[in-house]
Amino acid sequence: MDAERICRQKKDRLLLLRHARQCPVRDDSCEATRHCRVMRELWVHIDACCAQDCEYPHCMSSRMVLCHFYGCADAECKVCAPVRAKKKS
Repeated sequence: MDAERICRQKKDRLLLLRHARQCPVRDDSCEATRHCRVMRELWVHIDACCAQDCEYPHCMSSRMVLCHFYGCADAECKVCAPVRAKKKS
């Protein structure tokens, strides 16, 4: 898998997670993304998960990208900068 695709997937995951965390819709009627409910369920899992080898779908990859995002200080990071820019708008 090429670096651009991996970067885009990480950025997309961050955007989905951020949306799900903030979305006021609590059923399957969210029109912003079809992944909202699944991402909300993932957040519930992530908030309680401590496993270093968790097999819950998307747990480890999401935790890794969130860890990077929260610790990233690179204003030009190809994963984090677009997410931060979208947050400000």
